Amino acid sequence: NQQFIGKGTNNFNIYGTADMTTTEIQNNTVGGGVNIYGTILTAHAQGLRPGTTTGTIMGANLRVYPGSLIHYNANGNQQVTGSGPNRLNPISVADSFYYNMKFSGAGNKTLTGVLQMKDSVVITDNVLVDATNFNFGMFGSNATKFLMNNGRLIIGTSGFEPRMQGSWYVTGGVIEFANNNTTSVRTRGGAAYGYQNIEITGNNVYSTAANMNLNPSGTFIIKPTGRYTMDTASVFGAGAGQSFIMEAGSILFCRNVAGFHGPIVGIDGPAVRSNIETVTLQTGSTISYSRSTLNSNGSANQTVTVTMPYQNLAFAGSGAKAPPAGATLEVKGD
Repeated sequence: NQQFIGKGTNNFNIYGTADMTTTEIQNNTVGGGVNIYGTILTAHAQGLRPGTTTGTIMGANLRVYPGSLIHYNANGNQQVTGSGPNRLNPISVADSFYYNMKFSGAGNKTLTGVLQMKDSVVITDNVLVDATNFNFGMFGSNATKFLMNNGRLIIGTSGFEPRMQGSWYVTGGVIEFANNNTTSVRTRGGAAYGYQNIEITGNNVYSTAANMNLNPSGTFIIKPTGRYTMDTASVFGAGAGQSFIMEAGSILFCRNVAGFHGPIVGIDGPAVRSNIETVTLQTGSTISYSRSTLNSNGSANQTVTVTMPYQNLAFAGSGAKAPPAGATLEVKGD
């Protein structure tokens, strides 16, 4: 690889756009650094500043400034440098974050540390952003914009995810919730956060109290390893063409007072609203009515909806779990 080698306290300042491809910037002298005011593109497999191994920036202090953009754009796998103090030398410890981050090209972009982005995140092309082991986004309240039109984002950490709370422009790609930790992940809901495609692959994934909103033609799929718990929120469709799919082996723990599927009943919404046009329960999927928390009426009762046949049906928790009087409940499996 080609290298820029600095000496002493010399700085490498980027004000415009620097497309580094796999070129490296090296300065092993204390005091020298790379200051990013503009945009830096890296196609290096080891990422921006990996530490002791080769990467775009080696040895030199890395400082980012408002308006700067870090762009991972290789057509192959890349490690993504975290924003922790050991990787990013900020103006102050409190500023240990990037401002804007973009992922394009192809291959896996795998986080090697906690990655905080203050202003915006963009995911496009055929990339897979792998945040299985490290937090992706700012801690606490933030106004980070989230733009995604293709690719896949895998979230494996706990807490409220995705962490970006600013304007969302999610028109494509898949957001996968893969948390298998002992602490649950909560899928971020609310009218401001529209998803295109959701996949649940982890075994400890919960909804929040806010509805999960699918964009037109959006999908919500619980994969065979997925275990998803819903309480008061619904999977809700804005527009037309949405699908909810439970694959063989998947389990939905339904705690909704109004049951699994149908219209909203008073203030109570089912797990899947009737405006989701296609609902598919594959052979081997299971819906477990499992509410134990008392509702506003002082009971844990649930209505067992009968809008479609179940594959496997289970009951847990407390309170009465019963279909409407005179209704026929069809279960094809167990």
